[in-house]
Order: sequence, then C-alpha cells, then structure tokens
Amino acid sequence: MTPSHSAKDKTSISYTPAKPAYRGAEKMPPMNVDDVPAAADRLIRKTWLPLISDEENAPTASKFGGTPYLHANEQWPVCGRCHKPMQHFLQLNLNALPISKADVASSQFVAGLPKGLLQFFFCTSKEPGPLCLADNYGNAFAPSHLTRIIQPSGPAAKFNPPAPLFPAKHITNWAEKFDYPSVAEFQLLFGVDPYGKFDNVTFNRLVDREIKKDKLLGWAAWEQNAEYELCPKCKTTMEYFFQIESEDNIPFMFADGGRGQILLCPKDFTTAYVWASG
Repeated sequence: MTPSHSAKDKTSISYTPAKPAYRGAEKMPPMNVDDVPAAADRLIRKTWLPLISDEENAPTASKFGGTPYLHANEQWPVCGRCHKPMQHFLQLNLNALPISKADVASSQFVAGLPKGLLQFFFCTSKEPGPLCLADNYGNAFAPSHLTRIIQPSGPAAKFNPPAPLFPAKHITNWAEKFDYPSVAEFQLLFGVDPYGKFDNVTFNRLVDREIKKDKLLGWAAWEQNAEYELCPKCKTTMEYFFQIESEDNIPFMFADGGRGQILLCPKDFTTAYVWASG
C-alpha cells in the first residue's frame, strides 16, 4: 500500500514508518531547509478512519454517541462545572482495534497500547450560556469533560440515560489510510514555517495533507498550535491518540468548526482532551 498523491504531485513515495526518534512531541535534529522534504517523507503515518453502522451492538462495542458501558452501580457522568449530565461522544474498545503489533511498534506508542474501554464525555449544556464549552478551551483536564479508560466487569448498568443523547453510530470496521503532519506539527518538528520556503510542487506534497476527520492515530490535524500536554502524573509528554472532528460522526460543532484530540500518556495511559477552533 502506497500513499496517494494529488494531481499536482506525481512523485511516488513508498511507506516507511516514522522513526521512533521522530515523535510528534520531539524536534528532529537541526537541518537545512533543503533537507526538510526528504525528512518529511519519512514521517508518513498510518491512520484508521471508522466505518459506521446504525445497527445495535454490544454495550462494550466501539461507538460514537448512544449509551456507553457503565459499571452496575455507576451514575451517569456529570459536568464538574454546571453539574448537568454530559453527552457521550465516544467509546473505543481498545481490545478490538485494527492495529497490528508492527503498527503499534512504529507508532508514537512504542511500548504498546492499553486495554479496556476508552470513553469520552463532553458537556454541551448552553444554560445559562456556552460557558462549559469555553471552560474546555485550552484546558486539557477541564472538569467539563471526561476522558478515561475503564475495565468492564459484569453486566452494564441498567438506567434511563439523560435525554436527548446523540444517536449511536457503531464502529464496525476501519479504513486504513496514510496521514501527514499538519503545518503546526511541521513547525514543531523542523522549526521551519513551510509557507514561502518551498516551490509549489514540494509545498503541495508536504503541507495541508493531514486528514481532517474522525480518526485513530496518524497525525493530529491541529486547528491551531500543536497541543502536547504533560502527563499530570509522571510529567511525560502525552501523545495524540484519537481525533474528533466537528459534525463528522458526532452532531456537534466545536465553536467555529473546530476539532479535538484525545491524548494518552505513553507510559501510564493517563488521558486528556484538547480542542481548538479556527
């Protein structure tokens, strides 16, 4: 499988996994601008786009919206700011991801991925105003959202979920694609602003080719700056894991068409969520 290129770019690039030294949160060695294109070619990453079905599935299945798995005695998560029920955005069954051991070894999670269910809840309340949304902005650990990894045990809780929930979209399969660094990532990695630095062919091959959709791994399509947070537990730089795009599989817009990213600590798997809008 080789990456596809736009009509403007006839250059064929074979897939070589990004080297461990070239993690998103680490700068590449200093280099001349002329050396950047060849180095950027080596940063192509695999990503996986979810394929969706409206058919009902197991409580522990991967899904957008709908009702997630909750433990038998657990209450529905509420916003720590307004104390209203949060919307369920995403549940990922980490035991059933489409990623091979080789893919994991060449990803930003060299030591492996966690097991269990990754869940993401987000406060969409607008009463008395969109203050919880604003509270989330720029705060990866805001009380108005919840990212977590849980280990299911026993039957799921039986309850009447808060209404209205986003409709459930079950992830039944994944489409493997190739992904590229965003402009923000490019600047972080190379210390070079690509605008005005390269000829048109090179620019079209390197820039603005990141996938701006819901996706697993690959590169974060940062809307503004690259937002790699420090893990609050071990102070390791957290890595991008999953992206949620405005109005892709969730009927919600992050302000003016923004997008967000779930981050994971590669050591202890602490979770965080960041988002930005243009």
